Amino acid sequence: MSPKAPPLNGARPSSQNVRSRLRTHYSGNAAGSTLRRTLGCLLAAELGIELRRVGV
Repeated sequence: MSPKAPPLNGARPSSQNVRSRLRTHYSGNAAGSTLRRTLGCLLAAELGIELRRVGV
């Protein structure tokens, strides 16, 4: 669920909400989306694709 509860160590809570997380997921590349990166890792062998970093 987003946003998470504030951390107990005094750090600032997450400023992202569900809408901003979905916007990040649908825009940019997989590096900006944990969901896309995870799916890529899990499905790479089955889809016969090679994951690589570009522009680093």
